[in-house]
Amino acid sequence: MSLFVAKTMRWMRNSRASASRSMPLMRATWAATRNNGSYLQAQVRRLKGRRGPKKAIVAVAASRLTAADFIRRDAKDYHDLGDRYLFARDKHRVTQRLLRRLQTLGVVVAVKAA
Repeated sequence: MSLFVAKTMRWMRNSRASASRSMPLMRATWAATRNNGSYLQAQVRRLKGRRGPKKAIVAVAASRLTAADFIRRDAKDYHDLGDRYLFARDKHRVTQRLLRRLQTLGVVVAVKAA
């Protein structure tokens, strides 16, 4: 990564001045993630282990802003993808990862599609 790109990326971060303006969005994101079976809850759960709860909320809030921008641009209604969307999207990759994990434990498994 060049020095110019690194300096440019540094300025894209949230500043402290914008913290007071983004608090309502963060509170709304916390509330939205408490809705069981929602895509936002699954997204926070997925990110929380790597980033921590607060940074996961910030990431999901940014995702909500992006979604809101597309909804406004395309003039469409919001449609929640559901908590199973992330699993269904990566089904093959999850299957391969779990098979490798079983093989390291010494278990031989024959896979047949359901």
